[in-house]
Amino acid sequence: MLAGSVSPADLELPADPAELRAFAAAVLARAMASEQALAAEQTAHRETREKLETAQNSIKLTALQIEKFKVQLARLRRMKFGQSSERLAA
Repeated sequence: MLAGSVSPADLELPADPAELRAFAAAVLARAMASEQALAAEQTAHRETREKLETAQNSIKLTALQIEKFKVQLARLRRMKFGQSSERLAA
């Protein structure tokens, strides 16, 4: 069969037409298997990328919620402690 880095000039092709057809079929089968493996890897990569984007969006949403809660907490603290703190300072 074909090695990974064999050039066409280095191949010894069968002289018999039937053997040559079998060799060509084997090469074609290997190429098709490689294409299928590549397609599977591309699909897995795309799915992983989508999961990553979903996770990144979730992180952004969580960070925004944290900032919202910080603002709410600061406002509530001002409401509860702001006036009495101002009275103590005066």
